[in-house]
Amino acid sequence: MVKKSLNRRSWLFLPALVALWLGAFWLVNRVPSSGCAAGTVSAHNKEHRIVFQSGKVAPSCTRLTAGESVTWVNQTNKEVEIGADPHPVHTGNHEVSSGEFVLRILPGQSAKVIIKKKGSFGFHDHANPSAHGTIIVK
Repeated sequence: MVKKSLNRRSWLFLPALVALWLGAFWLVNRVPSSGCAAGTVSAHNKEHRIVFQSGKVAPSCTRLTAGESVTWVNQTNKEVEIGADPHPVHTGNHEVSSGEFVLRILPGQSAKVIIKKKGSFGFHDHANPSAHGTIIVK
């Protein structure tokens, strides 16, 4: 049996490989930590509207109580595909997409979902992941 050992050059790549793996793990599993930035929060009421506009979402952060509804509104000229974070695997709370991998909304249309699970949940437009936001459920 031949015993192989890592040479010194191979050991130099190990920290970089570990850092890359940890960075990828963080990116895929990131959850907003404390909530919403000032000026991005919807007013608290029983009806929450989240509007997709050209390249953005307003408000980018919405706080609600478990059991309240969110109405997704598409004000773009393209279909919006709402998916739970993280992109592209959508392993988060599927209530944001009505239990589907993506919730498709045509231009000018809207869809209502009820969010019962408590926590902080990211969402995005699958076709345009830079259009994203957070829903915090208490």
